[in-house]
Amino acid sequence: MTVMQGRTDRETTVVIPTYGAGDHLIHVLQGLAAQQYRDFVTVVVDNNERPKWADRLPKEGFDVDVISEPRNGLQHARNAGVCIARGIYVAFLDDDGIPTPQWLGNLVEGTKRYGAMAAGGQVVLEFGSDPPTWMGTDERSLLSELIHSEDWPAIRDDMYIVGANMCIDRRAFKQLGHFDPHFDRTASSLRSSGELEFTRRIQSNGERVAFVASALVRHQIDSTRLTVRYFLSRSYWQGRSDALLEGRWGRPVAFGKRNWQLNIGALSSRTWSLVRGRTRDEKVVRALSLARECGYCHQLALLQVTRFRWRSAS
Repeated sequence: MTVMQGRTDRETTVVIPTYGAGDHLIHVLQGLAAQQYRDFVTVVVDNNERPKWADRLPKEGFDVDVISEPRNGLQHARNAGVCIARGIYVAFLDDDGIPTPQWLGNLVEGTKRYGAMAAGGQVVLEFGSDPPTWMGTDERSLLSELIHSEDWPAIRDDMYIVGANMCIDRRAFKQLGHFDPHFDRTASSLRSSGELEFTRRIQSNGERVAFVASALVRHQIDSTRLTVRYFLSRSYWQGRSDALLEGRWGRPVAFGKRNWQLNIGALSSRTWSLVRGRTRDEKVVRALSLARECGYCHQLALLQVTRFRWRSAS
């Protein structure tokens, strides 16, 4: 791991974790090179077991540091970037999220304006091929789409920001620790909500998390993420993430109460709904809902077993 030299006076550090081929990474860096706000430095965290990017980035036109984090996992990569970050703010992008020229300036300015410890912005999807006809708002949210037409100085407990477009005051990491590696992506799972778990910590500490509508990122979606198989896996792991987050911070009041009887009832109703689907699109959407419920119940059962073993041991 390297330490940035000579640029410690920049206000913001932009951290971009990358894993695999990183097909859009150069375009993301080009988007950063076009930013109107210039008081930042960029850190690319190469999360591959064998580093790929140290010698592959263009030498001209990019102000980028590349570090390696061989421990697989999005949160490990984010934390590696946080550890060498300098300045007041740490902003985060995915390696396939292209920022508009006003993105970072608007995001940092909104964070200051609302006195927030963290802020996020809009993420819109851009497809490499036509999206499937069954893809609706809920399905698009599984690809990190997040759209609000106006700012929220402090988001509600049933709202969130996404890691593909967020800015966090660096003091938060000093006060609350880093991202939890139990959440989010690895090479073998599509678990998510690591940034949501961290922002829950911020909110529980009495600080604001804001939403800045003018801070826009365009998320590039390849055809490999538009298959029913991918969405079934993504839905299942989102359900597991939902339960894991709920076990840590409780269920948002707006979501209503749940217990094991209601969980079984939800599984039954979603299964019956799937059977009754008339069209293929209906069946796909209902299958995704069932997969998410299965993941939720699976994780909830695992948490209950863990608690039982802990109580027995004590």
